[in-house]
Amino acid sequence: PEALFDNSQLPAYTFHQHSSEQEVKFHDSLKQQKLKTFETLYSVPVSLDKDKTVAIKADRDLLRRVVVALESGREVDVDTLLQRELSPVPLSIATLDGCLRLASSKSDLGNILQKNVIQSQPPISHHKTCTIIDGMAAVQSLGNTTGAKSFGDWSDNFTAFVVSHFSDKCTRVDVVFDRYLPNSIKGRKTGKSKGIRRYGASREQRIGNWDRFIVVEENKASLAHFLSTEMSKRYGTHPGHALVVSGGFREILKVWSSDASRESLQELSSDHEEADTRIVLHARDAAVRGYRQVNVLCRDTDLYNHGTDGVDINEERAAAFRKVKKNLDSLPPTKDALHRHIRRANFQCMIRKKAKEPRPSLSSPEENGWFYKEGILKPKLMNQEEVSASCLQLAFCGCSSGNSCINRRCTCVRMSLGCSKGCKCGDVCRNTRNISLDEEEV
Repeated sequence: PEALFDNSQLPAYTFHQHSSEQEVKFHDSLKQQKLKTFETLYSVPVSLDKDKTVAIKADRDLLRRVVVALESGREVDVDTLLQRELSPVPLSIATLDGCLRLASSKSDLGNILQKNVIQSQPPISHHKTCTIIDGMAAVQSLGNTTGAKSFGDWSDNFTAFVVSHFSDKCTRVDVVFDRYLPNSIKGRKTGKSKGIRRYGASREQRIGNWDRFIVVEENKASLAHFLSTEMSKRYGTHPGHALVVSGGFREILKVWSSDASRESLQELSSDHEEADTRIVLHARDAAVRGYRQVNVLCRDTDLYNHGTDGVDINEERAAAFRKVKKNLDSLPPTKDALHRHIRRANFQCMIRKKAKEPRPSLSSPEENGWFYKEGILKPKLMNQEEVSASCLQLAFCGCSSGNSCINRRCTCVRMSLGCSKGCKCGDVCRNTRNISLDEEEV
């Protein structure tokens, strides 16, 4: 008999059968039915990445407004229309949840630049040399290929990797780590990955699933502190060799060096968030102390490429729209959204420019394209409203009758527009053509 019912009637039939065949208590729980409502009827699950799925509501309202406006004889200027974003967020810059898109193809540029490079190893130096290692990049690169069972074993392998860079000419090795701050402009997706949270790390603690461990930001911070502490405890003092560690300790400004002859580490005591800028700081310190060659060991040091041809971004956006060759989500951002994005990029450049300062004085992120929402730092994507909420040609009034559309209380009259078939006033409206704003109100 279930075949006689459609999807909307089947749950009621199933409940009735279940209740009549066996005793059901009044307070027994009911199985949740994920039935479609008017709100979710046109929602489509769309996967943004491997770990996240959001529901996108099909935005047919914009198309409806444009069609009705054209049918009513209004002039809809595409250039003006595209000066606003077509969706609540600029999809070329951000994802639907308001987060900045991750740069997933930065390494492609690195591969292009390295394509014609024959030498894969740093040149052999006959001068005093310092090697600087990006600690977390090295952790990611090494992984757990040796099959270490405990963090103590893994730490010993990592220390052996670091120490292997010492040589007759390379007498100093620096290891620098990123810091993982709860509110960061880096926009790390803390707590949203399918990883395993481990509170702290010790030599006896079992590693377990390495891939699920290393994707959690808190685990990275704990591991950086553990490795930094282990190296500072177990390396000891080796005459002629100096090991320097910074960034990984829980104490923000803490720096450790095995060189007992060095009186002060103030030049390296910094509050930098990224290892990239710490590398610059440590390279400068090495150069000041007489090192003639500095080797940087880092697989993902950011590359910067900038080009401009003077084209107006809104004109380019309209041209791309007319060609109908691009997905609308791939259209360039509006001038407003791009301006906000450039301010964020400029703020990041300012941080890089001050990389040689241990504790740089920086302006607030809120002055550079960011804002706080419920205590979380988020990008301010645009100032203007999206096109469906701001374009005058797409405006409709909500007047209760046609007689109401003869004064400035009517939205269409205020904007010098004739009412359209999309307005609430209906076909008997008196505002069938544009009315001057100077007309006396009734």
